[in-house]
Amino acid sequence: MLVRTLAAVFCGYLLAHAFSALAASVLPFARPDRVVAGALLAFPVWCAAAVYAFGARDWKRAVGVPLLLALALLGLAGLLAEQALRP
Repeated sequence: MLVRTLAAVFCGYLLAHAFSALAASVLPFARPDRVVAGALLAFPVWCAAAVYAFGARDWKRAVGVPLLLALALLGLAGLLAEQALRP
């Protein structure tokens, strides 16, 4: 139970941060609006990651899946970093 709780909190936060970074890069708004929208949309992602952490079959999936998704989203956000610099 402790591992799932830690996965929900920390892996969920990392996934939400990665989603927020990617959303701030790709949303078709002005820069401040993209950042705010990405941050607001990250909260449901964090909640979904927490629900998944407690619903996964074993603790390895509860930790691994959100981490892999977060790394993939951070990689995409890194590739689109130049696009995020647009006004």
